Amino acid sequence: MENSLTNQLIDNYYEELSKVRTELTNRIKDIVKENIVIYDTSEGTDDTYYELPTFYIVNKYSQYDTYSIVKITKDLEIVGDSWEEGDEYIQDITELSLDSLYDLYIELTKGN
Repeated sequence: MENSLTNQLIDNYYEELSKVRTELTNRIKDIVKENIVIYDTSEGTDDTYYELPTFYIVNKYSQYDTYSIVKITKDLEIVGDSWEEGDEYIQDITELSLDSLYDLYIELTKGN
């Protein structure tokens, strides 16, 4: 009986997280009507760069690489810049973790 209740709680938890993910994605879609540069990497790196939302990717050479979100396109592609390697990585918004999605939403709504 206890295992059944635990499974139901877990199912409910993931259902609610899915609703939050959908809501955040829809809110970001409403904001992003054109390509948005969050941070201009051509200007060099300053303290603001380290406050940007981040996402991680796993690759075969290391556990993960960290990318700061520097742009989002009108097609909801996320452009990340790696401060470790200095390269860019592009992924669809649906590939972001919920934490990264939330951080991006907060970044896009600062001052609003």
